[in-house]
Amino acid sequence: MKVVSYMNQSLFSVIIPASADLSSVPREVVDMLGSNYKMKELDLKPGEARVALSSDEAIADIERQGYHTVQAKITSTIS
Repeated sequence: MKVVSYMNQSLFSVIIPASADLSSVPREVVDMLGSNYKMKELDLKPGEARVALSSDEAIADIERQGYHTVQAKITSTIS
């Protein structure tokens, strides 16, 4: 599935079909994204392993509601 991911500096992302634009996403979700974000085109495949993103969940959400959101978290351990 060809999609576009919009990610802000807080690592919050909105992922939509490549054929859509952010006007198709509810205003409250777009407001969470803000105006300072990066865009990246992706090709999601079922079962594909990705960092901080379940391709299966993203595809299911996009098919059901037209978009998927994810909040990435970065953690580190000092040993």
